[in-house]
Order: sequence, then C-alpha cells, then structure tokens
Amino acid sequence: MADQLNKGAGEAPGQAAGYIYQLRYALYRALKRILRDPTGSIGIERLDDVALETSGAVVSLEQLKHTSRGETEFSDNSPAIWRSIANWSQSIQAAELDLATSTAFAFRKFSNWSLMP
Repeated sequence: MADQLNKGAGEAPGQAAGYIYQLRYALYRALKRILRDPTGSIGIERLDDVALETSGAVVSLEQLKHTSRGETEFSDNSPAIWRSIANWSQSIQAAELDLATSTAFAFRKFSNWSLMP
C-alpha cells in the first residue's frame, strides 16, 4: 500500500511546473502580441497548449514541453513530437483549424528539454 502511495509522489510538482510554464509563456505572448494586435486573443489548453487568434482565425498553435528532469532529450524520434503532429493533423481534419483563412499560420514547439543533434 505504501509503495502505491509513493509511486506518483514526484509527479505532481513536475506537472505543476509544466502548467506554470504554460501560464508564464502565455502571459509573455499576450504582452508581446498586444502591441501588434490589441484585438487578438490567446487560448490556453484550447486547441493546444497556447493558441493565438486574430479576428476569429487561429494564427499560431504552440506546443510547450517542460521537464524538471535534467536527462530528458528531445529529438526527431521523440514521441512527443509525433503526438503533437498527429493532434495538429486531427484538428485540421476536424475543421477546427482552417488553413485557408488563417493568415500567417504557424505551428510552434517550445521546450526546455535538451536537443539532440
């Protein structure tokens, strides 16, 4: 029983750090963007971790990856990359995103993970 209770003991602080990272990044993007587009909006955990919209059109989906473990590496083979691409593709197929009407549309992925060559 004690083993089951301790099994996920280290996960909550790491997850909380990830959510705080999202909020801080979204605030940064909002403050930076308000100078160019005061009518735009930012969604957190709506279509992706952070989504930027202008006049109702999504202009950017941003997937954030945060880790509190120093050994995490990020490469072309990382499942996280392929999950993000699959999610973005599904959103396009489900017509949640319209690439034809979205101006300057960009998919972005940000991480504090180490990058592998």
